[in-house]
Amino acid sequence: MAVRISVAAEGGAATVRVAGRLDAEAAGHLAGQLDEVLAEGLREVLIDLTDVTYLSTPATTLLRRRADDFMELRGELRIVAVAPTVLAVLRDAGLGRRLVALEDDAIQDGATSWQPRLSLDQTFDGWRAPVAGTTRGRYESTPLDEHGTLRCDLVGDPDAAIGPPRAGSGAVLPFGGRAFGLGLGAIGTTLDEARHRAGELIGLPAFVACTPTEGQRVPDAQAGTDLFPRAALFSGLRCEGHFRALVRFQPLPDTDAVPLAEVLMACLHVTKSSVVGVVIAAQVGAMLTATRRLSPAMHAGPASFAPRAMADWISFTPEPAWSGTTVLLAGVASRHRIAALAPQLRPFGDPAGLHGHLHALFVPFQPLPSRTVTVRDVAHQLTEGQRLLGVAHALFDPAREAEGRGNTLVRGLAWTAPIDEFGTLG
Repeated sequence: MAVRISVAAEGGAATVRVAGRLDAEAAGHLAGQLDEVLAEGLREVLIDLTDVTYLSTPATTLLRRRADDFMELRGELRIVAVAPTVLAVLRDAGLGRRLVALEDDAIQDGATSWQPRLSLDQTFDGWRAPVAGTTRGRYESTPLDEHGTLRCDLVGDPDAAIGPPRAGSGAVLPFGGRAFGLGLGAIGTTLDEARHRAGELIGLPAFVACTPTEGQRVPDAQAGTDLFPRAALFSGLRCEGHFRALVRFQPLPDTDAVPLAEVLMACLHVTKSSVVGVVIAAQVGAMLTATRRLSPAMHAGPASFAPRAMADWISFTPEPAWSGTTVLLAGVASRHRIAALAPQLRPFGDPAGLHGHLHALFVPFQPLPSRTVTVRDVAHQLTEGQRLLGVAHALFDPAREAEGRGNTLVRGLAWTAPIDEFGTLG
């Protein structure tokens, strides 16, 4: 009997049903199907082997290796139904207790029953029902800290975006395990040493990256362990606290990607808040961005917005770009204008009333975990030993957003919490 393999995705999980002989050649076909599941961003795989009549050593080796792959990505591969003869092979290969979702005592006693412990439509890690009211994405959330909130500080001189920063403005800030932010700045311990190379900067828990404006095209970065990285920020936002929820998102079956604005609205919905801080890790559909070429300190006066003059101090992606990369985004979003943060927030155009400010760090494509993980762990996974492609300001063009040609993400995770305290620094 030739092998038959079918894959059905539901929410964040995939069910893989196999029938026939899983010999060496068939194991190669199954490997290809599991690789596609990983590439699609699904991290929970339930395998039904009820109709498998033969399981080869190459097949058991494949299952062991793929289980390791999913575990490294904080996912899970489990066998939820299996024929008695195949169960015996799995036990003999040492995979019974590890992969088969049976009661532990049944496996220990050598039972040939194959009643699944997990149902095929079970969700993992306490993910809640999808967020309602969205148009292009499917959203699920899991609680992180029931009372989690953030403090957000307005840092430095907001006018530094278009001219030299006010004398004495800015602050040198640590980005520890619970802090994130964005703005115009540079990695460093004093404002003076960073002043002439300040550019787009993103801060994540125990990680900072920026685009220096001294002629370099490669982003600079610093990660921390016991000593957290510090950044000189001349204009921007810094949030610190505890995330309340983790939102997982992916496009609906008839769409290719999810609007970034819709992801932000989902975060506002999940937290039941009017303003949130957010960090997002996602595969990029397309993004419109801007990057400074000249430090604000190098402007003698207000920056010129004449087309030719602008080219000297800022660059834009003329069309949405970055497709196929992975991005880390950090920033703030609000349902409407927030007076305390108004100098740093801009209208996003669609949905009406949505305001925000986000910076992005782009890296080569990497699969993302879909289980409950920390921002710090994901940032470490995506950046350690990787070439950083760019740090940029996320632009929102209302016309493009209305036409569905704006910033889009394919799938990813968003950590979010309400902002309930505001302040100023520098």
